[in-house]
Amino acid sequence: QNKMAKSSLKTAIKNFYATIEAEPANAQAAYNEIASRIDAACSDGILHKNTAARRKSSFAKAAAKAAK
Repeated sequence: QNKMAKSSLKTAIKNFYATIEAEPANAQAAYNEIASRIDAACSDGILHKNTAARRKSSFAKAAAKAAK
């Protein structure tokens, strides 16, 4: 189950970067999706809370940069 959740999270991360590269206008929506996935992984014990916070911060920066 953990392997499936980790794989799903990695796929979501790839989709996030693909979306902000192809459609920068949708960066905020893409960020909301990935943040939700990260929070779910954190609550399921897949990610440590500090790791989740660090990744969300990184994705927020990437989304803000793409939206400019």
